[in-house]
Amino acid sequence: MANINITNLPDGEIEIVGEIPATDFMANWSPVVKDMGEKNTFPGFRPGHAPEKIVVERIGEDRILFEMADRTLGQAYINILVEHKIDAVGEPEITLTKIAKDNPLGFKIKTAMMPEVKLPDYKNIASTVGAQNPDENTVTDEELNRAINDIRRSRIAPTADQTTKENSEPVLPELTDEFVKTLGDFADVADFTAKVKVNMATEKKNRSRDNRRLAIIEKIGQQANIQIPKALVEHELEKMLAEMKGQIESMGLKFDDYLIHIKKTEGEMKIAWQDDAKKRVRFGLVVRKLAKTENIKPSDEDIKNEIVHLMAHDPELSAKASQARLENYVTNVLTNDLVMKFIDPIKE
Repeated sequence: MANINITNLPDGEIEIVGEIPATDFMANWSPVVKDMGEKNTFPGFRPGHAPEKIVVERIGEDRILFEMADRTLGQAYINILVEHKIDAVGEPEITLTKIAKDNPLGFKIKTAMMPEVKLPDYKNIASTVGAQNPDENTVTDEELNRAINDIRRSRIAPTADQTTKENSEPVLPELTDEFVKTLGDFADVADFTAKVKVNMATEKKNRSRDNRRLAIIEKIGQQANIQIPKALVEHELEKMLAEMKGQIESMGLKFDDYLIHIKKTEGEMKIAWQDDAKKRVRFGLVVRKLAKTENIKPSDEDIKNEIVHLMAHDPELSAKASQARLENYVTNVLTNDLVMKFIDPIKE
């Protein structure tokens, strides 16, 4: 095992400096030379049968040593994380400080750590914020009329005779029993109006519930004083960028053309998204800690059923993502949902 020294750095990062004994480093010499001998061709020799001396001469000792370093540090890094109980996130930044045959391998690794989340009194926060943000499900007559007119407006046929003489505003279809029956399973205008109002009330309630839950988690995160590593923010920014690219391309547009249209670069968009990215990271960390603290997790059956549901709506999903990645995604989504239900509000 490597002799190492671990130093805490700003922004939730650590630096691991050390050396791997020459015996451990050189243990990879023969395997690397053998692999390179099999992967390359050498005139006068069958594949995999060239003597070590020929392989080293043709491939070059430096190239062999760097391949050895890559293999040695790959396993050593994992061992270091396990031995020192380091919960690292993101890709490590590895620098070789000394590399030579029959000598110790010197290295320096900088990596981000999963920040420690010390939850405040989240039950009290949930109760307080919950009381301050009750469900909203009242639909005013003005809101109802506006929604109904929007529906009527969406059914206007593009004909020249549907404009008034006074202005160019289209004439809305008359709200009759016959008209509402063309919109769906409605008995008459009264039935249509009542059902629209119920749907609007449900949407309002769901929206207020979602906003309340976000407010609770945000408040918990603020009081937890979480030190968010740059690596997590950068990872979240990449996710946000990928999401936007997907949305733009789903509309049949090219993302590069979109950037030209809005006169921004990807870098400028990332800068503008910094605060939102930090909020998303903080949200994920708080939910993760709450799930662990309260032992909240979906059942295997629920995970399986949700995967089946997703596959039914997108038969090509299995080709887009591996089973392990799909299970991980579904588990995270279901866990988040369970935590939201638990926190809103917590029942003593």
